[in-house]
Amino acid sequence: MVSGEPGAGKSTMLGQWAGGVAERIGPVLIATGEESGDDVRVRLARTGSTSDRLYVSESSEWADVAREAEQVGAVALVVDSLQTLAIDDLRPASPSAIHAVSLALPAWGRRHDCAVWIVCQVRSDGDAAGGTRLPHAVDVVMELQRGLLATSKNRHGPIGRVKLRMTARGLV
Repeated sequence: MVSGEPGAGKSTMLGQWAGGVAERIGPVLIATGEESGDDVRVRLARTGSTSDRLYVSESSEWADVAREAEQVGAVALVVDSLQTLAIDDLRPASPSAIHAVSLALPAWGRRHDCAVWIVCQVRSDGDAAGGTRLPHAVDVVMELQRGLLATSKNRHGPIGRVKLRMTARGLV
């Protein structure tokens, strides 16, 4: 899970990661509800993160995203962001949908041997959307804030920090 305020660089960082994985390991699907697919492709090109095995989905329905990931044989799935996905009859961003999707994503990833990255926006109170349940459903929690990426392993693991800088080619 990666959280941070809008504009912190979450999408840029994960797009760079996704491009590298697609080029070296296998297909990656980026499911974007935050931006258009064209906007995502422009950022991927700007950061040199393009690959024939890097796919972009604009669907906001979890079932459609899962189906697309299975069709391309994704080894990794980036969901940008949790708040934009609807599941069953639950509308995106509702507490029920966020809870249901936050449970469905890691379970789907385990069943399909697929790494799943979940982007979460920060709520007005400063916490990541998804509440306190989401960090317990994922393996690693990352927070990107003012160029500092802080990571922790789920359930009291070690904390690491990396200083990042946004450049014309992305985060370095």
